[in-house]
Amino acid sequence: MDTTERIACSFLASLGYQDIVYEPDGNIPPDFTVEGTIAVEVRRLNQNERGRDFLKGFEESERPLLGKLKKFLKSFGLAETVGWWVLIRFKRPIPRWERIEHTLRQFFSSLEDSPHLKKITKRIENNFEIELLPRALPVDYVFEMGAIDDLDEGGWVIEEVEYNLRLCIEEKTKKVARFRHRYSEWWLILVDHVAYGMSEESRRVFRESVNIQHDWDRITVVSPIDPACHFDL
Repeated sequence: MDTTERIACSFLASLGYQDIVYEPDGNIPPDFTVEGTIAVEVRRLNQNERGRDFLKGFEESERPLLGKLKKFLKSFGLAETVGWWVLIRFKRPIPRWERIEHTLRQFFSSLEDSPHLKKITKRIENNFEIELLPRALPVDYVFEMGAIDDLDEGGWVIEEVEYNLRLCIEEKTKKVARFRHRYSEWWLILVDHVAYGMSEESRRVFRESVNIQHDWDRITVVSPIDPACHFDL
């Protein structure tokens, strides 16, 4: 059971249910059953990017790039005279590492022994930029990751919640379609990593301005900070 599922389980227990079974049918939907009759699916409600045939959370799509970039920066070794903080700034879709590695290596190689310690900005692609800031000694590596600026992340909370709710509901609806006949009632619990639990006023505005059609018996958005903070669509 992962963190998101544990939060959902805590939420179900807070409703007074005791007969909560995890993965009752194995590694297929549903994630839980409640009282043997209610099927419950769980998903992290996060910001996503949508492609032609995929849906990826922002953190999932940037993880491979960041892993390769950190390893790449360490390859320049320990600092002897100067050091730099590295900030990356990007918009999606994130360019593939193989496409930008050569340009990055040329750029960083030219700076290894640079005596001009001032802020430097380099555009690698139209949607990918590197900024370097001088580091005061003592430092470890010549180049160390300082910050990540995802220009697609954030935004007006209610709009982001609505947009990503639609994506997540659509994804889960397709996933459970061939299992729906097994249980008479289906719930979807979405653990909110976009707004982290909207205020009562935000919920009121959300309900007044947003209408999401679905065929679930219940959809509940739960705060990851406090499962007692939740609301139904």
